[in-house]
Amino acid sequence: MRIKCMLSYILAFIVVCALLTPCASAGVLMDDSGVLCKSAVLLEETTGTVLVSKNADERRFPGGLTKMMTALVAIENLDLDAVVTVSENAADFMGGNAGTIDLDPGEEIKVRDLLYCMMLCSSNEAAIALAETTAGSEAGFVEMMNRRASELGARSTHFVNPHGIHDEEQYTTAADMLKIAIAARSNSTFMDITSAKLYQVPATNTTGERHFYTDNYLLSKYKRTDYYYENAAGMSFGYTGASGYCLVSSARKDNDGLRLIAVLMGGERASNEEPLPTYKDAVDLFDTAFSTLSLRNVTVEGKELDEVKVELGRTKDFVTVGAASTMNVLMPIDAADDEIERVLNLEEKVVAPVKAGDKVGTLDIMYKGERYAHCDVVALYDIEQSGFLSFLETLHGFFKGTFIKIVAVIVVVFILFYVYITVATNMRRQRMMKRSSNRRLKK
Repeated sequence: MRIKCMLSYILAFIVVCALLTPCASAGVLMDDSGVLCKSAVLLEETTGTVLVSKNADERRFPGGLTKMMTALVAIENLDLDAVVTVSENAADFMGGNAGTIDLDPGEEIKVRDLLYCMMLCSSNEAAIALAETTAGSEAGFVEMMNRRASELGARSTHFVNPHGIHDEEQYTTAADMLKIAIAARSNSTFMDITSAKLYQVPATNTTGERHFYTDNYLLSKYKRTDYYYENAAGMSFGYTGASGYCLVSSARKDNDGLRLIAVLMGGERASNEEPLPTYKDAVDLFDTAFSTLSLRNVTVEGKELDEVKVELGRTKDFVTVGAASTMNVLMPIDAADDEIERVLNLEEKVVAPVKAGDKVGTLDIMYKGERYAHCDVVALYDIEQSGFLSFLETLHGFFKGTFIKIVAVIVVVFILFYVYITVATNMRRQRMMKRSSNRRLKK
């Protein structure tokens, strides 16, 4: 399980880093005026583009979304096939809006089964049983939850229990829930469990087989058909009187298409005749994103883009350059390929030695005068420096120095002075010789 935990941490780190790379797409905002929930975030995960952000940093009660963190921490720390003996504390737990699967004290059940029960039908007993098994106590597990939230950057989040029953000191934000969701989305076990439509729990030492359909209406038509969304996958949901309706969901239409994560919190409705705000918002946001946006691959790492002049190169006087990484850009779905411009801004020249990966410029992806993405352009291979050319350049630089110029002026002045003295001396000597000659002729 330590290996699984480390892999989960690494995957989450990679995803978060991807959101911060210089090749991330620029924001393509969607209108949030029709969003019913009080707080909402919609993320396109591949590019890290936040499409909708409504009151994302306002404090909210997480309700059942708490179980998303509970599941993540349990998966990262437990063997899924380990058998748990349900405590009396877990089996007897009840609370407002409590989800239950009627676990018995002393019942022996696998971690995997508890996770499915907790995430498909919001079992609060399962949440407590998992917490006690992972950390020895609820309090110890809550410490693990808060520590993991901090590691994920969810600094406006505080947990006091593993199940989500309301507590004034248990709070979060939609922005923080998105960070937790990104980590959960990168965990294949979490996604397999939360994407299930139906799960059958094998018979235990106290109870026969149980089977449950998910309460996530996006995933199954069994309980309701009006919110079923074919492209939705996994995540978490919940409701308490204080939190309102809450939902975290993901959706993907094609293997190479948009990857969406929606966080919806604080949903309310005045009567049962009104739509469930979280599910309506999720369907509307997913539909809008899929129908108006597309993911375009506009650069490929290592593909040649241009050349830059190289001075002092040993074998070449130029280097081939390309994009620092493969870049996927979120753009309007009706943007024609010939309307997408790739604007290179390159250095006029570079000086050897040049190393592969050295930045030599930038690439802007433009559409109708607006920049949609920005990426570094780098050298694609090494260029060694020529020793001879380097020596000549050093010599040239030496003679271009201020000190050398002063010395040169002094030398020139000295030479001119020497020439002047020499010429003057010769002329004086000639005059003296001429006078001497004239005196001899008179005698």
